[in-house]
This record gives sequence, C-alpha cells and structure tokens, in this order.
Amino acid sequence: MNDLSRQRLCVLDETMHFVTADPAYCRMFGYEPGELDGMAAEAVVAPEDWPRVREHIRRRFSGEEPVSRYVFRGRRKDGSRFYISNVATAVTRDGNRLSVSVFEDLSVRIREEHEICAREELHEQVMRSAIHAMALMSSMRDPYTGRHEGRVGDLAAVIGSVLGMSKQQCEGLKVCGTVHDIGKISVPAEILAKPSILTEPEFAIVKEHPSRGYQILKNLQVPWPIAITAHQHHERLDGSGYPLGIRGEEIIPESRILAVADIVEAMSSHRPYRPGLGIDAALMEITVHAGTKFDAKVVDVCVELFTKKNYVFPVD
Repeated sequence: MNDLSRQRLCVLDETMHFVTADPAYCRMFGYEPGELDGMAAEAVVAPEDWPRVREHIRRRFSGEEPVSRYVFRGRRKDGSRFYISNVATAVTRDGNRLSVSVFEDLSVRIREEHEICAREELHEQVMRSAIHAMALMSSMRDPYTGRHEGRVGDLAAVIGSVLGMSKQQCEGLKVCGTVHDIGKISVPAEILAKPSILTEPEFAIVKEHPSRGYQILKNLQVPWPIAITAHQHHERLDGSGYPLGIRGEEIIPESRILAVADIVEAMSSHRPYRPGLGIDAALMEITVHAGTKFDAKVVDVCVELFTKKNYVFPVD
C-alpha cells in the first residue's frame, strides 16, 4: 500500500473502514498521519451527509457506479465542517476489493469565490452609485428630464419583460432609462427650459445629446449596453433618426424598446413649451409609425400595456 499512500488519497475496504490515508488527507481532517487507519469512514463525514456518501461507497463496490464524483461535508476531528469533493473508484488488490478516493478541499475555492462575489458586489454598488449620481445631477439641472428618465426606464423594463427579455436585461433597461438623456447636461439650460418651439440651430444642439451621453457612459463597467442604448435611443428603423442615422438591425433591441418608451412618456407629459398631449395621442403616434420608425412588436406590447394591462407610469 505504500505506493498508494504517497498520493493525496485514501483507501477504504468493503466494511467502509480506512485501510490507509495519506498524510495530507489526515491533516485536512485534523488527524495525525496514520491515525485514521482502521477507523470507520463515517467518522470524517458530517452525519447529515453520511447516508448519501455511504450509498456512493456501496454502489462503488457493487459495480453500479464505477467512478463516483460527488461533494460532501467533511467532519474534522474537532467537529468543524468543510466541503470536500471526492473522485473514487473500486479496485482489486491482492484479492481484496478496495475503494480508492482522491480528494480536494473546497474551502479555499469557496472562500475565493465568496471574495470574488464580494468584490463584484462592491463594484456593482459603486457603479450604481455613479449612475444614481448622474441621474440626480440631470434631475437637479432639469426637473423635466429627471422625471422623464425614471418613467421611461420603468416602462422600458416592463416592455422588455413582456417581450421575454431576461431579468438582467430588464434591469439594464431600467438603469439605462434613468440616464439615457444624461448628454443633455451639455445643452444650455435656456434651451432645455425654453417655453416655445426651438429654432433649427437650437434643435441641432439638442440632437447632440445622445452622442454626448455615449461619451459619458461608455467607460462605465456595467453588465448592460447602456452607453450604446443611450446613443441609439433617437434612431429609427427607417434611418430617419439621429445622431447616427442607422436603421433596422443596426439598432440594438434595448434601443428599440427605449425609443418607444421615450416617445410615449415625452408626448404624454407636460413640457415647458407645451402641455401634455396625453397617453392616447402618444399611443397613436407609435402605432402610426409601427414597422417604419418603431419596432412593431415593441409598439404592440406598449399599446397593450396601457389599453389592456392597466399600466400607469410610476408616481413621482
């Protein structure tokens, strides 16, 4: 057995007792080298996991399970628990049936995964704080824009959910909605709050805000395409949108959804230069241009939400 004991493994007999266990195995369980020899395997397994482990061992010796791979909670000599993975097979040696197991202590791996998750969670919190700060900054500069963005994000997320998008994608839509007009911080306040129709030069300045927003958002390390979505939210399927003039499949799904939510919220709400036109007018606008300017499936879902599902914008 010396050739086996030099490896990181243990050997059991058919009575489920240790024949030998290598020093590393013993130390992992808090025992001195050789101390486990002759001891029942049950001693190093958490009681609640022993029935399952025992069944694997039985199946190994019977030939029902030629190679066993499983994870169980080990029990150290001091009673503490830890997770261990096991790969084992049954062999015949000098006429005796033995089970040879190679192990891996998962404690370090689990701790590293927890640390990675903690770092990712912290990173996400920082990014969310940054996004929240951007949204707050936009709202403080122009209350109309801030209110508009939050409502657009809510509607876009609901539309995405109905269309079968994942929970993460819908969350991304909501987040993007809250900052999709962040580029308007580059637009002079007197233009944003102008109580009359904009002149062509003034509107040309406003039309730059998706590109400005893209420049602000592109370096945020978030799991959603918020920079691209913001950049494209004024694009139209027929190429008549701005600032890129792209069309059809060049526009990502998130931007198609945001485009519809954006126009519906904007038309139905009050603006400095006009009173709100109402939901009916907004739904008529997207319906008339469904399949040309706006994605027809997105339009259908949006109309149904308001007319059949009783959707209402969140209260400020």
